[in-house]
Amino acid sequence: MEIFEALDATECAHSAAQLAGVDPKTVRRYARMRDAGRPVDAAVVRPKLIDPFMPKIEE
Repeated sequence: MEIFEALDATECAHSAAQLAGVDPKTVRRYARMRDAGRPVDAAVVRPKLIDPFMPKIEE
């Protein structure tokens, strides 16, 4: 079952997580993203600590 379907059906993050087979924190994060109008399908790219040093490393 999809996360949003489970959340709409149960209106509870814990129950939706059990139905969807994911962690409740994941359900809450997806719900926040949907409520904020952000695309849920897009991968979140976080910068790494090493990124500013990559040019020097690649040298």
